[in-house]
Amino acid sequence: MPLADILNSRHLSGCERRNYKDHVADCPVCSGRRRVLIREDGDGRVHVGCMRGCLPDSILREWDLDHAALFPKGKGSASAKRPARGWLREAPRYAAGPVRPLSEQ
Repeated sequence: MPLADILNSRHLSGCERRNYKDHVADCPVCSGRRRVLIREDGDGRVHVGCMRGCLPDSILREWDLDHAALFPKGKGSASAKRPARGWLREAPRYAAGPVRPLSEQ
């Protein structure tokens, strides 16, 4: 599981769970002045982004991880696609769909 690999990195500091699949940690590139958002998609891919704009390559290098840590085991870069534009500021989408009122259930 890629998210567990990243969260178990010994260089990760100040990590806390934000919601269901989002975690935030201190950014190692900008010396913890900003937070890094770590988000797992429904297909198991992990996105890493600094609120200040540090490159994900630099963040992973500081955590002693490579790009393979962002993808589920058995999926290579051939199946990788770029994250949606603005993913860092969007709320995560859930596959369950809209919630119906109790009176309709």
